[in-house]
Amino acid sequence: MLLMCGVCGTGRARGPWEDTVAGRGPRELAARARALQELLTGLRWRVAPWGVSGYTVTRATGATFLAPDLDAVTAAALAAGWTPPAGATSPAGDLVLRSAARHQGTTPARSRN
Repeated sequence: MLLMCGVCGTGRARGPWEDTVAGRGPRELAARARALQELLTGLRWRVAPWGVSGYTVTRATGATFLAPDLDAVTAAALAAGWTPPAGATSPAGDLVLRSAARHQGTTPARSRN
């Protein structure tokens, strides 16, 4: 179940009970944010946890977007031309790479012109 965020009006956010039931929490969210930060160094993006399951992503230009989940970040990174590495060094990094693998076939290639 997704809820409309009433504080910032940025869109949908998961209810806190959904992450608790799924076994996720602040510690796991922070670990995934660190893994994203490490794996996306080529894009020069900064990633930080946001809310109960989302991320704030600051691009090299300074533009920031809010991603409701890991899949939104990896889809945006692939659209920006990110090439995932062959392997991960942590369980959180493995989650990032699995998310990227799900989106690689569905993300259009970025124009190089």
